[in-house]
Amino acid sequence: MQALKDNEFCRLLDRTRGKIWLKGIYNMFIGMRQGQQVWVVDGDQVALGNGKGPVAASKSRSRARVPDAIYPAFVAGGNDERYRFNPPFDIWIDDRIGIEELSYTIVHEVHERALMRAQGWTYNKAHDAALALEKKLRPRDRQAAARHSAKHADRLKGLNVYRRRFGKINGVTLWIVDGSMVREFLDGDFLFGSNGFTSQFIPGDEIWLDSAMAVTRALLTIASQLKVRSLMEAGNSYAQAYPQGVLAEREVLLRHKLLAERHEAGLEPVTYGAREYGGRTSRAHRPRRRH
Repeated sequence: MQALKDNEFCRLLDRTRGKIWLKGIYNMFIGMRQGQQVWVVDGDQVALGNGKGPVAASKSRSRARVPDAIYPAFVAGGNDERYRFNPPFDIWIDDRIGIEELSYTIVHEVHERALMRAQGWTYNKAHDAALALEKKLRPRDRQAAARHSAKHADRLKGLNVYRRRFGKINGVTLWIVDGSMVREFLDGDFLFGSNGFTSQFIPGDEIWLDSAMAVTRALLTIASQLKVRSLMEAGNSYAQAYPQGVLAEREVLLRHKLLAERHEAGLEPVTYGAREYGGRTSRAHRPRRRH
């Protein structure tokens, strides 16, 4: 155990001093939630780093390297009340989590942050309250998905493939489904996602997302499936639509890369470590822009 305590990487768990630039951390911008900018970040980079050493805040931003590990215990998500290294008014979402956990993680972080900030709650107390909120939402979503599966029982051979509703875009409903079950009983080639114009077992006004996907891959899949579906609805064949779907993914990826670079360029240096008590972040700061 002493060897672990003496290890520089392990000591990051307790470190609260030292300023660093955030570079190469941000991946994709999701949107605003209760005044917070929600970003998908590179979870492995935050937790494990690259072994090249940190980027000291005194160094020129233009010459800054990708930082080494910041906090080895980072997992799922974060907010600026809990983490000192989490910039004000940013909610972080770990890109290692599955798409099925995305909405619950956002709700968790927003709720936890609000309790720590407004009520001055400890992290442990606010974290437990956020978990309790998740526990209320999960069965509600599961029951709604079961009802939707029952509604399409004939089409789905009685299978309960729906996991949870993800959202609705331009009249098309996005559903997270049990990808393993779909591959076993409906289509062995179902990977990442599909829609009602490419798969006969999917209702025409739906896009399915494989629950096994990580969050970044799922957000790209949404872009491609929306494009493919719209082109096929307009009379194009799948062979004609598919390349445009792949291009849509690339365009989304590049757009978010630019957003992330601009966002990081506007950030001030941050500090290592976590907080146990809320109400510490500056109320003078406000989000710099809505993307």
